[in-house]
Amino acid sequence: MFKNFNDIPKIFESKTRIQILSSLYVSNLTYSSLKELCNCSDGKLAGHIKILIHGQYITQTKEFINNNPRTTYEITDYGKNQLENYINFLKKII
Repeated sequence: MFKNFNDIPKIFESKTRIQILSSLYVSNLTYSSLKELCNCSDGKLAGHIKILIHGQYITQTKEFINNNPRTTYEITDYGKNQLENYINFLKKII
């Protein structure tokens, strides 16, 4: 649990990363679905996804469906826990 603002990880300083985590909390999503939900460019989305994967907040699965590539993202247990802590902290200060 975060006790003060200094405890909040830098991951949560981005609205787009919070959108990605919140969306994946509900369901695994493809790259194109995330792009549409977050309403951002390929470059911006790819950068945020890279940060979240590196921080172990989400995982990525690449596969081929009918010879078409598909990348799917899933939030990790660590990512879920951190997002819940962030939301609970916000609830406390509101």
